[in-house]
Amino acid sequence: MGTPRFSILIGTTGSKYLEQIADIFLGSAQSCEVILVVDNPDCRIEDFLADTILQDARMNVLKNDTNIGLTRSLNRGLAVATGDIIVRTDDDDIPDASRLDELSAYYDAHPDADIVFSHARGVDPSSGREWLIDGPVDHAGIANKLARRNFIVHSSVSFKKSSLEPLGFYNEAFRYAQDYELYLRALRNGLRFGCVPKVLVTRQYLPTSITVSKRKRQILHSMAARLLHCAQSDGDLSFWPTLLQYAVLLATPNWARQLRRSLGRGK
Repeated sequence: MGTPRFSILIGTTGSKYLEQIADIFLGSAQSCEVILVVDNPDCRIEDFLADTILQDARMNVLKNDTNIGLTRSLNRGLAVATGDIIVRTDDDDIPDASRLDELSAYYDAHPDADIVFSHARGVDPSSGREWLIDGPVDHAGIANKLARRNFIVHSSVSFKKSSLEPLGFYNEAFRYAQDYELYLRALRNGLRFGCVPKVLVTRQYLPTSITVSKRKRQILHSMAARLLHCAQSDGDLSFWPTLLQYAVLLATPNWARQLRRSLGRGK
């Protein structure tokens, strides 16, 4: 097969969307491999993927002996990834068929970019509501907004393996919000962000999604990432505004967050 340009990295405990996601990536004209880390020893992955997909030479399925969580599972997948560019997606978010083509063109045009994400479409399947999740497209704007909150959908992110490897990839002390901690650490180490200003993934807010089902834990880990960033960054970054912001988030009921999402004002 040769060395692929892209390594698609997916952590799962089993999802009915896996076959659709794998089909989209494997059907791309771009060279890629799909690394699927199964974090559920009881999961029969053949119940979720057709034999034709499982037998594809571009598929690499790793099964954990015990549940080790998403962060450690992602790092396990990264350890065997051979592609120059890592493409993240969750097992319940649907990539656009053009995603790898758009990323390939962007990296070719912006060789200094280390981490590249895209806009996303948020969907609440229970109500049918949809909204746009966007943000700044230049590095300075991205860095400024990340210092205030995580607006990037993890399933829209890609990065150069060679750029993130010296940082140790995901911090395994963060079981949740591992993506936000990584972005902030990347900024502290001088890495550059870029954005494809197109919707290249549909983010589904399902009851089983970590963003929904583990909301408070996500918020607490996100706060820890911000406080760590404040402590390790140069410049005047105050702890108190961060603590106040996250206190408000913890006090905000789910219905208010759902309304905010439906109005297109956040993840």
